[in-house]
Amino acid sequence: AKGGIVAGIVLVVAVIAFFLYANIRPDTNLMPDLEGKTRKQAIALLKDYNVTISDDVTEKLSDEYDKGKILETDPKKGTTIKEGDVVKLTISKGKYIVIDDYIGMDEEKATKALEKLGLEVEIEEEVSSKSRGTVIDQSLQSGHKVDPDETNRTITLTVSSGVKIEVPNV
Repeated sequence: AKGGIVAGIVLVVAVIAFFLYANIRPDTNLMPDLEGKTRKQAIALLKDYNVTISDDVTEKLSDEYDKGKILETDPKKGTTIKEGDVVKLTISKGKYIVIDDYIGMDEEKATKALEKLGLEVEIEEEVSSKSRGTVIDQSLQSGHKVDPDETNRTITLTVSSGVKIEVPNV
């Protein structure tokens, strides 16, 4: 009979603890991970939390996410949020233009690829052992990130003009 009484007391304590806990935390939740989602998806996911999504949105360039996708939130994912909190979103304004390695490519091919990325191409010629029309240097190195909103988006390609042959004066 003693065991039954102890079990009963444990059960009553557990029930009281549960109700106290439930009453202390009725409006507290953990911020969901909204990275990569759209603002519309975020609104749907946060609907049950009774929080406000701020109209003050920060826009940043992103390596990972396309334009319109959420990069981060304030409060951060996994932190405690409660009813009435205001959630600020940082949204991607698009990806950077990332420069490739064009050295060794044909001038025309390299120029087309760069213009497709939205860059203006300037050509400089230089005497070289490489065949005429081959890119031998570039002003923006491979991996360089260009802001697509930047107004000055120019790259200079140094192109081989071929080998200069000196004819001796006989």
